[in-house]
Amino acid sequence: IWAVTSVSRRIPGSTCLTQALAAQALLGRSGHHATIQIGVAKDEQSRFEAHAWLLFGGCVILGGEVDRFTSIIAVEPKR
Repeated sequence: IWAVTSVSRRIPGSTCLTQALAAQALLGRSGHHATIQIGVAKDEQSRFEAHAWLLFGGCVILGGEVDRFTSIIAVEPKR
């Protein structure tokens, strides 16, 4: 997670989704199952927002505070 976060700061256009996908792939290579969650919310001006985060063992390990987002889809790793 540290590596993905660190590298994403140096890559223009890196998003929460690209970070979650990269981290899921890296964890999968080590035999660990992590799930990407994609959620939606409205900001203070009632504008639509979407966010992706990564769950491992039921805990958010990438994506920060996600309480205000409503999860709409879970992306499981390929087996």
